[in-house]
This record gives sequence, structure tokens and C-alpha cells, in this order.
Amino acid sequence: MPTDPQRRRRSVQLGPTDPVYRQVVVMVEPEKFALSTSAVYAFLDGLGVIYDKLPPIPGLGVVPVELADRDDVATVLGRLNAVPAVKVAEQNQYFDTTETLVPPPMSVDDPLYRYQWALFKIGAEAAWAHPAKTSPVVVAILDTGISTTHPDLAPHLWTDAFGHHGVNILTGGTDVEDVDGHGTLVAGAVAAVSNNGVGIAGTPWPIALMAVKFHDARTRPNVLNAFYAIDAVRANRADVIAAAWHLPRRSFAIFLVLLIVNAAGIVFVAGAGNDGLDNDTLPTYPASYNLPNVISVMATNEHDSKPGFSSYGWTSVHLAAPGTRVLSTDCFFATARWRLFSGTSAACALVASAAAALKSMNPGWKPNEIRDHLKASVDTVARWLPCAAGGRLSLARAVCGPVHVTAPVAGASVKAGAALAVTWTSSYSTSRCTSVRVLFSATGAAPWTPLTAPVLVGASAATVVLPKATATARIRVQSVQGPGLFDESGLFAVT
Repeated sequence: MPTDPQRRRRSVQLGPTDPVYRQVVVMVEPEKFALSTSAVYAFLDGLGVIYDKLPPIPGLGVVPVELADRDDVATVLGRLNAVPAVKVAEQNQYFDTTETLVPPPMSVDDPLYRYQWALFKIGAEAAWAHPAKTSPVVVAILDTGISTTHPDLAPHLWTDAFGHHGVNILTGGTDVEDVDGHGTLVAGAVAAVSNNGVGIAGTPWPIALMAVKFHDARTRPNVLNAFYAIDAVRANRADVIAAAWHLPRRSFAIFLVLLIVNAAGIVFVAGAGNDGLDNDTLPTYPASYNLPNVISVMATNEHDSKPGFSSYGWTSVHLAAPGTRVLSTDCFFATARWRLFSGTSAACALVASAAAALKSMNPGWKPNEIRDHLKASVDTVARWLPCAAGGRLSLARAVCGPVHVTAPVAGASVKAGAALAVTWTSSYSTSRCTSVRVLFSATGAAPWTPLTAPVLVGASAATVVLPKATATARIRVQSVQGPGLFDESGLFAVT
């Protein structure tokens, strides 16, 4: 703020309140600006108001001031609007922008990808490009079934030895076709198919979608049917459960069942709820169960703000994820289509997808380790995101890890047998990357030869000796706690 030697000094210390909401915009006649401005200041002085003079705009007739904490903005506005020299006095306010997220370059051939703001908000492309080795993962969609003929889902469907894609709890059979649509929406946000020339983009990882149908348009979801569904998931050895539903009140029985699910090593991702409530005070179940495998997810919008519908909780909700106008797969009976959906169901699905990706790249990770890493790797934002992580899911940061190699640089030339300083930075702290190893490739790809014992990630450097000459050398700095978390140098020469 510019220094004004004539401004009134504050007699009280301003608090943490956003200054924009203590700023008053007074409009006067531009032709009488000097006289009117003096009248405004004199009037405020006469009221005993403590204020700062902000830079005026004579050409527009704007006389802005910022009030001290002790003064009531509404009262001052009422008094100012009665002053003859004042055309209008209003409180300053923020705009709601019409910002549209700029689509990334089309790296896939799915025509609707450009409308999937949620994917490029969470850094999906950087995560997709990460060259970690993967293993198959099964995500159970406990919902209304899945459209098994949808072209963006069919290649990702889980299939048992008899060709079935899941279990229908309502009939006791295996017909899991979705006539409601909600399960298909969730499934598409977890693992749609990329590069098939139709619809939306999704995951490149080997994620199999298991349909567990336990409610539909005619049968409301209930606890007992949920138990049957969870037991089917456990029997079929799924790795992650996407639970886009909640109970109106606590069920100790479900708590006991989730203890069994935790013992089976299954990650349970639940939406925090769409009631706009503080789950710390008014819990939403099963999301609010304090169990090692439960991940509770609130929703964010395109601007990384909390939408009004999303429940939240500084301690009971773990992280946020996009949950408004998320484009996903849909169905009308057997007809495939795509549509937008909103809610913590969408946020839950995206986090379930991220959990599955981490499990695919780091098969030894336990559910609580996946949850803690997702929390540690969020993108923190300046807006109000009341959850334990204080931020929104970053698929890129979670999948790629915190380490970034800074040396050797691409195109460098080093001597074989000579000491080489390998350096890196760390962008966040996670228990899944507390120490690293430096590995070497003579071809720029596998196989990788370890050059060091574990080194604390905070050391940020290690000295190695390269074993042989090659024009296509590459260095990898890889987490000891998570083999999928690493960064690689560009190609360089060893002479």
C-alpha cells in the first residue's frame, strides 16, 4: 500500500480478516472530485472512523478507503450513503471469474478429453507418462452395477474364470448391468479407456473394474446388502473399494466389517458426503470411520474451492479431489453415452483411481501407506479446503514422487571411473520416500544397476562412479520405500 503522510494512523492492530472485505468504494462526481473527496474524508473524521486512504481514481470519481477492525462496515456504508457529495458507497468484493481451464495438447485420441478439466487439474498426463513398472490391480465399484458394453469401460472390466464381470447382490446372480447410471459414472472416473478413438480419456494402468451391484432404482442401498457386497469383494481379492455412498447414522456393524476389510489389505475410498456439513462435528459414515484403510474425500470445483454441497472436516476428511462437472461414462439401458456429474462420488472415484495407480506401481504398500502418501502429495491451494491434507489430489505428484534429479543434465559428458555428483531436490515430504538409491542404465532403460546404498532423501546428493563408457547413459534416483517413486536424468555420455 502506498505511503500517504496525511493518512490517519490506525489506533488498533488489524486482525487476520481479509482486507478486501474492509475496503469501501465511495463514488463521487469526477467533475467535483477534489471538493467531494475532502468532504468524504472530513465526514469519516467526524464519525471518529479509523481508516486508511487508498489511492483514489479521479477520472472515475472513486474514493476508496480501508476501515480498521473496530469499525462496522455496514454502519459506515449507511452513513456514507447519506452524504450529499456521495453518489454511492459500497463494500469491495471479489469477482467470480468466468475462467475456463485451458485444455492441454491432445496427447490422446479420445475426442472428449478436452472437456475433462479434472484430469489436467490433477496432472494426469505427467502421471500417465511415468515409466514405472506396473502390476494388475482390481477396483471394486460397490454401486448400481456397470454398463459392460460401454466402449470406454469394456476393456477395463474385471472378469472371473467364467467370464462374469462381477456380482449382483440383489439377485444372487452375475448380471451387473447398470440401469441406474451411477455405478457407470463412478467406474468411468476410476478407469475409462484411453486412446480408443471414442469418448473420454482415462487410465493407462492395468486397473480391472469389478462390478458389485447392491442397489438400483427400485432397491435402496442398505447395510446388509452392503455387507454381502463387501464379502464378495473380499472373496474375489479386490485391492480397492470405491464406496460412493453413505449412511444417515453410525453403524458399529459396518465399523466391524471394515476392520475385516482392513485386515485383508483392501483400500476403502469413501465420499465425505453431499450435505455440506462439518464431518468433525456431524460425522458421515463410512467415510468418518477412523480406520487405517479408509480414505475420506471431499469435493473441489474448477477453481480449487469447496463447492457448497461438499461435506468437509479438518480431521475426519483426508483430502480433496475434483467433484463438480466431472465428465464420465454413462448409459441409458444398453446405450453408451457420456455426461457430467457432480458430488463427492466423483471425487471419491478419482482418489480410488489414484490409490489403484499407487498400488499398481508399489504392490507392497499397505492401505494406510497409500492414504498417507496421497495426503502428503496434494497440491496445496490458497483457497478454503478444510481437510486434513489441506489440499487437492495431485495424481502427478503422488505417482511420480517428490524427487527431481538436477544433475547430471541431459547431454553432459563424464569420464568412466571418475567421481560424478548426482544431485536432486525434494518437493514434498512423504513416509514413502525417506531414502533413495542411485541407479545407472547404460541404455537409458532397464536393466538398472544400483550404484549406492540407501541415502537419506534430504541429503540431496550422492557421489557415484560410472562403471562403463556409453553414449546413452541415464541416472535414476529411486525411493527405497516405493519402487514406483523415482525420477530420471536425461541421456548423457560416459566416455
